[in-house]
Amino acid sequence: MRPFCLTLLALAGALALTGISSAAPPQSRFAALTNYTQAQRPESAIRFVVIHVTEGSFLGTVSWLRDPRAHASANFVVGRDGAVQQLVPLHDVAWQAGNWAYNLRSAGIENVGYTDDPSGFTLPEYRASARLAAVIARRAVIPIDRRHIIGHSQVPDPNDPLQGGGIDNHTDPGKYWNWRLFMRLVERFAYPQRFVVHKHVGLQIDSSTLSNRQVVAGSVPWRLKVSGPVHHVSFLVDGKVRWTDRIAPFAFAGGRPLDTFGLKNGKHALELRAYGSKSWARQRVVVRVKNEAFTLATVGLKPKQRVVGVLPVKALFTGVAPARVILYLDRRQIDHAQSFISD
Repeated sequence: MRPFCLTLLALAGALALTGISSAAPPQSRFAALTNYTQAQRPESAIRFVVIHVTEGSFLGTVSWLRDPRAHASANFVVGRDGAVQQLVPLHDVAWQAGNWAYNLRSAGIENVGYTDDPSGFTLPEYRASARLAAVIARRAVIPIDRRHIIGHSQVPDPNDPLQGGGIDNHTDPGKYWNWRLFMRLVERFAYPQRFVVHKHVGLQIDSSTLSNRQVVAGSVPWRLKVSGPVHHVSFLVDGKVRWTDRIAPFAFAGGRPLDTFGLKNGKHALELRAYGSKSWARQRVVVRVKNEAFTLATVGLKPKQRVVGVLPVKALFTGVAPARVILYLDRRQIDHAQSFISD
């Protein structure tokens, strides 16, 4: 069998957030040391949050993941009452995705329940899990979207990247997991409206989702609350009006988020101007955009690996989704349709 060179080329178009600290639980409450890899990875190494379902009880799951026989773990387990148990520190690597490339780049949250149970999951559970996801996303500076917050079923099988759910082809969290509710909660926890108060003669801006010195990336909600007789609100980026809203509640782009992909990395001035009939108020903040670097890697293939037969190929990338992904074999482009995995 002769060796050959397989090359993936992705053509890209061009990521978010202040750190949030959290104290680690006592070492005795962690998973067994044989169930995870001590790594001391930086927060920036986490690019995904993976949502799992336990298929068992809270205490049973925590007990099992502390057992050396489990050979599996998760960073957190969330109970139906909202109780949270951390089992693996975020700087270490939990064995939760069934794909080592994803384990290295993700944090896993187990949610108590059953994938195929129509009763679904509780609101306290969604809220606790969403708060964890928001904290992880803010600390690791990843966007709040479904390319970065994913289900276990979206993790490719390392032996067959065309299959999902990791090496054991898990299907969790399943169709009864309410992604719309969950992502809305994650966004609210990650970008709460903060009390700010900027006023002028009876008109004032009470709160905003963005604050001074905040680090942002991806799709960022930009909303405010205003008191007084407001005629309209203008949203400015670097001195230019990007949106004007004339109907309360006031939000950028009619509620759609501010997309930082079109902004260069570094500091940008964001300004809110609320206009009344005879007065106006404004809030000005300087945020730092931290767009993620574009990287590309193949999934399920290693250098000098021996292969035969039909070879599934997928790409794992970070940053903005590629406009095209091109596959080359021995420097010659292969002319057929491609699929790729977005983070």
